[in-house]
Amino acid sequence: MLHPLIMAAGDGGRESVRELWMTLLPVLVRLPRYARLVLGLSRDSRVAPPQKALLAGAILYNFSPVDLIPSVVPVLGQLDDLAVLLFAVRSVVRNCPGPVAREYLCRCGLTARHVREDPEVVRRTLRRVVTESGRLAGRKIAHGFEGITTRHRAGFRQRD
Repeated sequence: MLHPLIMAAGDGGRESVRELWMTLLPVLVRLPRYARLVLGLSRDSRVAPPQKALLAGAILYNFSPVDLIPSVVPVLGQLDDLAVLLFAVRSVVRNCPGPVAREYLCRCGLTARHVREDPEVVRRTLRRVVTESGRLAGRKIAHGFEGITTRHRAGFRQRD
């Protein structure tokens, strides 16, 4: 089940959510490939130590309880972690020797286009979820949480 803030996101309702997830799904399906890529690059002696440190930092960020958006925040916390990892991978692939990058991309079933575009897909998705969640929260505050509390008000009336 999707988070309630996601379900209400966008003017198109569920259709917007469907589009959002259909855009993100191919990136999520490629995550095991990215894991193999990170593992391979981090073990290769041809990859510079600072690049390996960047990968290690991204992995640590994903497991750290101290995040920009904590992982306990549904959807947003996971997208934040994914974005950090994919941007780190993109940077490392750009900065390692071309033959090394091509070798590992081929081994892992990824392309340079995936590595270039997937972080942007996650960034746009994260931005949209944050924006729409903020809009939803603003509307609920502006309208006195009518949509949320109507059921409770009716319950209070019935009891009185």
